[in-house]
Amino acid sequence: NIGVAGTAYICQNTGSEIVTDSATCLVSAREFKDGIADLDMGLSVVMKMTPRSFLWKNPMDRNQEGDQFGFISAEAMLVDRRLATFNIAGKVRGFRYESYTAILTKAIQEQQVLIEVLSSRLDSLNDRLPS
Repeated sequence: NIGVAGTAYICQNTGSEIVTDSATCLVSAREFKDGIADLDMGLSVVMKMTPRSFLWKNPMDRNQEGDQFGFISAEAMLVDRRLATFNIAGKVRGFRYESYTAILTKAIQEQQVLIEVLSSRLDSLNDRLPS
């Protein structure tokens, strides 16, 4: 019954490895979640991340050729284990970009609050200046 409404989905990559965390398999409906809470991490996590540029050792297709950019999953795991994916043997394999977007959204919201506070302070200071 894989793929039938209400059942689990399994994806398989081209290397015959079962993938359960890819964006093509990610379910996000409220009905599948418990313990929903506002995210309490954002800019503090983003500031610990190290974006990298790199070349794939063995490009699988033309999209993987040339300079690439992203994250190193083992480095991301040191920031927050939930950002990494692991194979069946427990070895770190991938980065959860789809989950990182929630952290990025929170970081942008935190920065926007700071921008609005600073803008308000600047307006207040400008109002005090003689015309």
